[in-house]
Amino acid sequence: MSLPPVDIPLGAMRFNSDSQKLEYWNGSAWFQIQTFSPNLDGGGRALFGGGVHSNTYLNIIDYVTISTHGNAIDFGDLSYKQYAARSFSSSTRGLWYGGYPGGTSVNNISFVTISIKDDAVDFGDATSRNSSGAGIANATRGLAATGFYGPARVNNIDMVTIASTGNATDFGDTFSARTNCSGCGSPTRGIVAGGNPGSPSPANNSNNIEFITISTLGNGQDFGDLLQVRADGPFGGSNSTRAFLAGGVFPSPESQIFSMDKIEIATTGNAIDFGDLKNNSQHGNGTASSLRFVSMGGASPSSPYSIDEVQYANFATGGTAVALGDLTESGRWSGDAACSNVHGGLG
Repeated sequence: MSLPPVDIPLGAMRFNSDSQKLEYWNGSAWFQIQTFSPNLDGGGRALFGGGVHSNTYLNIIDYVTISTHGNAIDFGDLSYKQYAARSFSSSTRGLWYGGYPGGTSVNNISFVTISIKDDAVDFGDATSRNSSGAGIANATRGLAATGFYGPARVNNIDMVTIASTGNATDFGDTFSARTNCSGCGSPTRGIVAGGNPGSPSPANNSNNIEFITISTLGNGQDFGDLLQVRADGPFGGSNSTRAFLAGGVFPSPESQIFSMDKIEIATTGNAIDFGDLKNNSQHGNGTASSLRFVSMGGASPSSPYSIDEVQYANFATGGTAVALGDLTESGRWSGDAACSNVHGGLG
């Protein structure tokens, strides 16, 4: 005598001893439950695209795993050889915005899917030719703030929706037009700091920090000041609450900067000292995870002049940065051309 069929309630769970996996009943069949372990060590990928080596423009994209010591790995290529693009990202896409391939800046925007090693593809166009500004993003919006637009310094802020493709639109203005500045942020605020507002130099080199509310079209507002002027290529990175702003040049007497400043993004006020880079550097490339600030490449004041090292510092403790590994091409510098899929703007 056979047993009557048993009604299995929808959503019932069982352990499959053959596959050693949990399964659930969807009403007609058993399906395996997909499990994951949250990466609490701030893992994820950091990408660095383009740059300059020995006066040659590059289109290389490197990546590192932020939580693991080791050298960078080739990811693919940008659409053209260039430096001084700004980069920003969501958890899935990394974008490169504008840049300088020689002769004049470009208005091209390209993107990669961060989980898949491949070449960049076309996203759309910026509102005008641009380079040497700040890149900022939360999970959905990317902002390209200030920089050279054509031959002039401007205070434009462009906006794109990262998950789509298409041309940039106007977002607002920063309160000063500057180039070679640093950008980073939280899910709600973008930070722009340091840079070169223009001649006469060094009087107009900047220690200013401003913030942008990413969800609302509008202009930048005053946040506070860096501990010192950081002109000509500082770089930054943030987790969801704290930003490190590092490197650059102190103009008089001219010297490249070791130190890292720290701000708490949700507040306003002046930065405080939080440690040092391994090497004094300008035109480095900053990004981050939830736990680590990452610096990739840069220019040094002494031979060999360009830095191929990737270094990191912990957001919780600061201190002196330590080596993570090396880039695939020795001696690369660009400025704000790095991004990651776990940075602070993603929460």
